[in-house]
This record gives sequence, C-alpha cells and structure tokens, in this order.
Amino acid sequence: MSKSVGNIVTINKLRKNVNGEVVRLALLSSHYKQPLDWNEKLIMESQSTLDKWYKQFEENEPRILNENILNPLQEDLNTPEYIAKLHSLFDEASKGNKSSKVNFLSACRQIGLLEDKQSWEDFKKSQAAVDENFINQKIKDRNEARKKGNYKLADSLRKELDDSGVIIEDREDKTTWKYK
Repeated sequence: MSKSVGNIVTINKLRKNVNGEVVRLALLSSHYKQPLDWNEKLIMESQSTLDKWYKQFEENEPRILNENILNPLQEDLNTPEYIAKLHSLFDEASKGNKSSKVNFLSACRQIGLLEDKQSWEDFKKSQAAVDENFINQKIKDRNEARKKGNYKLADSLRKELDDSGVIIEDREDKTTWKYK
C-alpha cells in the first residue's frame, strides 16, 4: 500500500462510507495472528451479513452465555470460530428457536455487534443517493408501467432504484422498499 499510488483508505474516508459495525465484523473475521486481506469484497460480505442479522434484532436483556458459545473467545481469542457460532445461532433463530435467538443477540452484543437497529438503518439511509419522495415516485411510475404492460420501463426503474441503493420487493398487490 502506498499513498502516492492511491491504494489506501484514510480512517475519515472509511468512516463516511462504511458503518463501524461493518468494520468491526470485518476485522474480527480473521484471527489476530493471521494476516487480514482487507478489500471491498470483505466489506460487502460483512455488511451483507449484518444486514441479514439485523432482521433478527429485537430489544431484550442480554443473557449470560454458556461455555459452549464462549469457548472460541477463551481459546486464544479465536474470533473466526466465534463468528461461525454466530452464524449457526442465527440459522437456528431464523427457524423460530427463541432460545437461540436470545443467545444469538447476546453473543453479538458480547463483541459489539447488533447494538442499535435504528442507527444501522440511519446509516444505510445516509448512504443512499436518493430520498424517500424520489423512491416513492419511482415505485409509483414502475407500478403504472407494469399495469400498462411496459415491463422494459418497469425493469429499468427497478434497476435505477437498485443503482441508487434501494431494493424493492413486490408482494401480492403491494411494493415495499428498503435501503441496501
């Protein structure tokens, strides 16, 4: 890495473009004794993982975690194995296991993840290139194009929103959206 070549990212630039929880998860994804290949793919994977995990978020009292969950951290601070346990707990929680959900949320908070859903949503909103009025107008235009059978225009409007950081989903007679 070299500043003169332009292949470094300053902390200030990183803070503007990447949420702190994403940086934390990316850094924890590698064992502290191993080199970390810091790249855009790692950042995108960490952001995608957190976005998925925040779907299980709910306010609750943290639970004291059992030894089975904490073992990787106690054995030479093996954060990659701990994150693998988080993925496993998330999968169980997604299937409706309430105990796993509480353990999952407590285990995430143990390492400073899933602290505040509102700040997560606010950060994603700040990264989008468009405001809510623009999004709602594009969805309205897209729905009108679909009613008229102009699927090419509808697809281009969906792509325009996607390029602007907005995902739209069609369910029954309603279109919903969320920030990427």
